Amino acid sequence: MQLKDISIPTEQHFFSDLCSKAQLLRVHFTENSIHHIEIEMTCVMQEWIDIQHKGLFSFRKEICGPIMGGEFKAFKDYFITVALAPEHLTVLSVIWDYSEPSDWLLSDECRAILDKEEHYHLHSVLQQFTPRTRWGMTTSYYEEEA
Repeated sequence: MQLKDISIPTEQHFFSDLCSKAQLLRVHFTENSIHHIEIEMTCVMQEWIDIQHKGLFSFRKEICGPIMGGEFKAFKDYFITVALAPEHLTVLSVIWDYSEPSDWLLSDECRAILDKEEHYHLHSVLQQFTPRTRWGMTTSYYEEEA
């Protein structure tokens, strides 16, 4: 399995409703299949507030774990990671022409899928704690049986 990180140029950022400072697209793939796609956005506090209030990226309060390290610091960057939902990942894997993921994933064909926030699940919201450590919150989409 290969892992490729692709820095998204500002003019090509996904999710135009959010004003992220930077975006990184991370793809896990093999020679014939795409296994996982996530986008990490560097944002300010307002984007995190908007995600919560608008329910973006399938956000629901009950899927949020505790914030490790205490509370979020209002004036520090937020690192928000979202992962492409399996059904959309399958579509991309089927239409992939096996070309270089860096070029192909930024094509118009892929952007039609990748640029819709409703195609993603929120995975984590973190802040830099030390130069090598990020602390924050992760989410869980597993439903507990009653």
